[in-house]
Amino acid sequence: MTDEKAIRELIARLNGEDTNEAAEAEASLRSCGEAILLPLLDAAPGFGRFGQLCAIDLLRELGDPRAGSVLTSMLLSEYDTVREWAADALGEIGVKEAVPELRRAYDEVRRGGTTLDSSEPETLRRALTALGARTEVVPSGIETSSRVEGKLGRCWAVEDLGAVLEALANADQLILSFQFWERWNDTHTCRQTPRWEFDWSLSWPELVAATRVKALEAAHIAGTPKNTVATLSWMKEEDV
Repeated sequence: MTDEKAIRELIARLNGEDTNEAAEAEASLRSCGEAILLPLLDAAPGFGRFGQLCAIDLLRELGDPRAGSVLTSMLLSEYDTVREWAADALGEIGVKEAVPELRRAYDEVRRGGTTLDSSEPETLRRALTALGARTEVVPSGIETSSRVEGKLGRCWAVEDLGAVLEALANADQLILSFQFWERWNDTHTCRQTPRWEFDWSLSWPELVAATRVKALEAAHIAGTPKNTVATLSWMKEEDV
């Protein structure tokens, strides 16, 4: 479908009260390609939460840098999920002009008291890293043992997880979480993995040391399921 009127009608349905109908409209718009870009950019700023999430999904898939200004404006949304999805899309599309606003958003999250192991600050750090505005510390030993698997990005064999956790802690990195992903044909399914609490009142060396112990305990509990890889999240002291 490439008819402009029909495309605009589908885009309007993204912002409807019926989320199932909105999801159906999003699926239909995927087949329209670049023809949806300009009308979507025109309409998305006026959408509510769910409509904007649908729009972000479509803009991410299109990967067109012209979406940068609209996505950047969504970093000011009252909805944390919209801010987070917009940040993720900006990093994936490669909109370097968004770096100042991404930094502002991260500073605001820190000042607002959101714990830095939460989803939104993690996404903001990832976007800044993808855009070259933040350096991620990756010890050489774990860099060589990692692999890249599709949308998962950098991951490790679950058998190597303990050594990876030790290497990160030795490099003064705070381990935030790890996730296991089970391979199934050409896809990966997330498996539930243990989490741990952080005492942010500790000094950085104390926090890194305490978290090393908790992460290793969690890795022991998680085991080494077959046909599974691990992804990790960590941060450096400068991120605090």
